[in-house]
Amino acid sequence: MLVDQDQQYNLLMEEEDKDTKEKNQKQQEKSSGNQNKQNEQKVDDQHKQDKEEIFEDCQWEINEQELLEMQLNQTTLDFKSLQYGYPDYKKALSPVEQVITEQFQQCQQTLKSTKNVTNLNLCKDYMKQLCLSSIMEITQIPFLQAAPQLLSSLQDKQHFNRNSQTLLKQGYKQTSDGKFQDALNTFKSLLRQALFYEKNTDIVPICFNYIMAMNCELNKKDQSVSRQIELACYMAMCDLQPIHRSLTLRAAMSLAYKQKNHLTGAQVARYLLKLLEKAPQGSAYAKPEVIENVKKILKNCEQQLRNEYQIDFEEDYLIQGCKIIFADTLTINKEQSNHQCQFDQAIHSQKGKLCKICDLCYIN
Repeated sequence: MLVDQDQQYNLLMEEEDKDTKEKNQKQQEKSSGNQNKQNEQKVDDQHKQDKEEIFEDCQWEINEQELLEMQLNQTTLDFKSLQYGYPDYKKALSPVEQVITEQFQQCQQTLKSTKNVTNLNLCKDYMKQLCLSSIMEITQIPFLQAAPQLLSSLQDKQHFNRNSQTLLKQGYKQTSDGKFQDALNTFKSLLRQALFYEKNTDIVPICFNYIMAMNCELNKKDQSVSRQIELACYMAMCDLQPIHRSLTLRAAMSLAYKQKNHLTGAQVARYLLKLLEKAPQGSAYAKPEVIENVKKILKNCEQQLRNEYQIDFEEDYLIQGCKIIFADTLTINKEQSNHQCQFDQAIHSQKGKLCKICDLCYIN
């Protein structure tokens, strides 16, 4: 009986152990299943997030205003430079680069839009010279066309600086020698060359003042006495080199004094004395005898402050300069005219004509 009870007890214990193992196994399977589901959910969430990030990246974060600005900036690009296979040496936008790469039509369009240039015939010789001197041919493999190579922009700038200095010295010498027609042609040539170089605008006002002065001097011929005095004073208004400015002031003072326009003579003499007093010591145009002569004429003019001939001139005009003179009529701008050349800034009494200073731009 005891043996049977022990066997029965052992059987019961084995069944309980078996049930316990099955329960533990089911719990483990259940927990592992939950873990797998959680992992799968995480993977799905990650894929979904990656897709959303990719979609956001595709947006480029550009709003409509930025797209509009890009579209406006795009219009400033040279269309040909964007075409496939277009030579790199022709991807240029400035006028001088367009000339030296034989893009003459684009150059004319650029100058037309920026400075209203309508007449480039006077610049043809310089454009040819610039084009030929700025390209060199590099020989390649036999039977292949030589490759054109554009010289660097730094060399182009140096080329212009050398030319400008040569012409400038030539114009100064011609002015000193009294060859006013030759000086006029020289400064006009220099001004037309500066048209193609946007960074060399400092030469433009120099040419403007000398061309205006030469025009005043050359137009004095066959004029009335009053007009001759007036043009002499207008020439003295031009901002020239100190030695040339002193000569124009002395000429205007002498002519006014000779024709008994003492008021005008005194006005010019006072301004001339200020210029001579500011001159560096030892300057050729500010010698003591010159200063004494000016003081003598000023003293005589101040004794009779009246004009024999009526002219359109005031002492303040010498300070304002020739920028207030109409380039086409050589008269004072009293109407505040806005008819101005976009290149040399010369004002004109009427629109619809070529500029009288550069002969290139249309006044509108």
